[in-house]
Amino acid sequence: MLGGLLQLAGKYPMLKSVAKDVGIQSGISAGLGLIAGGPIAAAGYGAGDFVTNLPLVYAARKVRPGTTGKLTIPDPKNPKQTITRDNYTPSALEQGVNLGASLGSPFVVDYVTGGRLLPAQMQQPVPTDTSQAQQLYHQGMQFQNVNPGVIQSLAPNTRYQTQGLPERVTGLPVPGVELLDEQQEYLRKQLALLKG
Repeated sequence: MLGGLLQLAGKYPMLKSVAKDVGIQSGISAGLGLIAGGPIAAAGYGAGDFVTNLPLVYAARKVRPGTTGKLTIPDPKNPKQTITRDNYTPSALEQGVNLGASLGSPFVVDYVTGGRLLPAQMQQPVPTDTSQAQQLYHQGMQFQNVNPGVIQSLAPNTRYQTQGLPERVTGLPVPGVELLDEQQEYLRKQLALLKG
């Protein structure tokens, strides 16, 4: 396989340069995959980024090539002398395609792998049916993923949080709202005036 890639690179000399540029960004994706999900995710996201970016960046470079020139810098060992190197500056199209493909490649990898490269706590449970109880369970799991460590107490068969609600119902027209005794008395007087 490596021999085939080398023959392909010999046939298309620009491919080697594109692979070098894309490889750097793929290494960054692999590093982020390592942080997010471990070595298997690093290999998956790095390879996915490379496979996604290589043809797109190659096509962008074919359509709108960048500029080549000479870069002259002072020699760090002898400041009186200069070093001249070949320099390639990618076009705006190539840079945009490279960035866009790198941002989109994790979604492609997740779609192809079904999200199996992600750790279990990042995966969402998939409801097996559309019952209300299953939907509430799914929403509860999403809440726990967004707010880890927060214990959530819900009223039965609802998404209403019971935390913070009063335990007793007052005799006021708005059940579940607790007021100070003075406020309750004031409302009772106002209701009596309204009733006439």
